Amino acid sequence: MMNELCFIVDHRELFLDQVLVDYNEDPVLFVCTDNERYYLVLCVDIENKKYYISQVALHTLVKMISGESPMRNAFLDGDGFWSVLATDSPEKDVVSAIDKKEIGLGELPKSGAVFECYSPELKAYAMSLNRASIAILAQREKRSIVEISFEEGDGHFHEISCSALAEALASLQNLVYSLAYKEDRTFGQFPRSIRDQYELKVTDTFAASFGVQLKTKIYDDEVKQKESDAVIEKLNGLLAVSEEPDSLKKALSDESRRTCVYYNAFLNGLKRNNMGFSLSTASPFRKFDTRHMSTAQVNNMLQRIGRDIKEIKRVECFEGVLKGINIDKKRFTFITEVDNESIKIDGTISEEMIQKEFKVPWKTSVTVETTTSFDKITGKEKHAFKLVDVN
Repeated sequence: MMNELCFIVDHRELFLDQVLVDYNEDPVLFVCTDNERYYLVLCVDIENKKYYISQVALHTLVKMISGESPMRNAFLDGDGFWSVLATDSPEKDVVSAIDKKEIGLGELPKSGAVFECYSPELKAYAMSLNRASIAILAQREKRSIVEISFEEGDGHFHEISCSALAEALASLQNLVYSLAYKEDRTFGQFPRSIRDQYELKVTDTFAASFGVQLKTKIYDDEVKQKESDAVIEKLNGLLAVSEEPDSLKKALSDESRRTCVYYNAFLNGLKRNNMGFSLSTASPFRKFDTRHMSTAQVNNMLQRIGRDIKEIKRVECFEGVLKGINIDKKRFTFITEVDNESIKIDGTISEEMIQKEFKVPWKTSVTVETTTSFDKITGKEKHAFKLVDVN
């Protein structure tokens, strides 16, 4: 029955793509396609075989099938409308192009009524349409698209707290920054160049679970767009091996040290707010990808790898000014500049340094042990510094 020729309108052959609702095996609400466009078809009189056809945008169809947009709204949002009195052959049908004002509202689904997608077949169809929708959008806009939806336990969010949403999106954004940042600096803001190039923009929301659509910036420079796309691909790769501890450790070892911290922060934020997620991406240059992690999978993953990515340590050398030192309290303050940003480093003094003499302020270079970890209370990156040498 699928791919069966149903109608011919304006010299376009419309083939059956998916039955959404039937009555005694007769399609009542269904989707047709001419291999370029999509059409929503409603049977308003089964006995007399009267149909209304609306040419709808793919994203409109996706929203209707996922229950985000009422059926009546989706039908009336079409770009063209036809009335059909069907016969035993599409070539003999009586087809009339009409204005939507000619469609009787009493013949359409009730105002506010939404489509409920229950069957596995329809859920799979909705997923395939969504893939096509964001892939086409990514190609048209020439930028990558990330859609993330959040789940509560095994159910769905239709509303979400501001703090939970803000934390999840901030952690995701920082994870993207860390994947883009090739230097191995373990603290401080990411350079402005990284923040400018790889910032994600919220462009839409959807509510099958509570979902947010994000997009990368639009670039005239194709090289920058490909760099941005490659980072989103890295994100997919990281999430693809999230349930394989050995593969995940290998993937994290290939990235900057801060990626470990922000990956941990992302998962811990989800755990704290009892959330799982589904993430779909599309780009102008690469295929569509989708990932899913339930609440239980988030918790299991943190238990398996939490200790391994709990914190990172690194010995780093900095040029700058030693502004203050207190031997009794074993504390120091040092001012340095990283990526044209002035950074204040406050920390402790190693036992070996206590016996040395210092003068302040002192323009010098220092060796500092930096410990970077994730604060479960604040949900943010935290740093501890230990002065181990002054050159």
